[in-house]
Amino acid sequence: MTTLTESNASIHDQVNYISSRLIVMSLNIHIELNDGHFSLSRSDEIRKYSDLSLVSSSSSNTLIDELLACIEYYCREVTKLADALRLITTNSIQIIDDLSKGSQLCLNVLHNYHLDRNQAVQSMLVSPFREDAWHIVHEIDSNMFGKCRIILIRLRIYFLLMHQILTNDLNPQLKRKNRSLSLHSLINNNKKRRESNLSLSNNIKREKILDFKV
Repeated sequence: MTTLTESNASIHDQVNYISSRLIVMSLNIHIELNDGHFSLSRSDEIRKYSDLSLVSSSSSNTLIDELLACIEYYCREVTKLADALRLITTNSIQIIDDLSKGSQLCLNVLHNYHLDRNQAVQSMLVSPFREDAWHIVHEIDSNMFGKCRIILIRLRIYFLLMHQILTNDLNPQLKRKNRSLSLHSLINNNKKRRESNLSLSNNIKREKILDFKV
């Protein structure tokens, strides 16, 4: 059962903020996958940067490093918004925890990429005329670009799942509380009006009695 630990207005503000952030994050990823850095049209550009990095014996691919920085940002947002959800609901905690763990697994994939690529580049430097050494680095970069797209799709699903949790678990509770508060307010207002009308009626009666005596 959802626990509302703060005022209703404060909970509303938190829900609206989290809801907006989740929608913005999912829309941004959608744009990135179709028209941004992670679109399929960037694969050729990634391959060219692989060639440049190999020629210069660089241990990193500048374009892929940009993609990884972007993914790290979205992973941090998943964790941050998951923590925010835990503070305002006791429902679906296991799902929220799983999403946080999934975000950490995505970060582990990025870490493993750096380890694998550094090792491949070092092998190439030791045997620069081995064609397979060059091919391995190319393959690592190409595979990582594909993994980046898969990770982003997964992160977008995480944001959408959290938004669904927010909508299904919290909004009905807040609406019921609002209706309850509105009904309570209506009853109090009606009671006050009746008391006011009764007081006015009594005053009128007293004035009539005084007039009669005079």
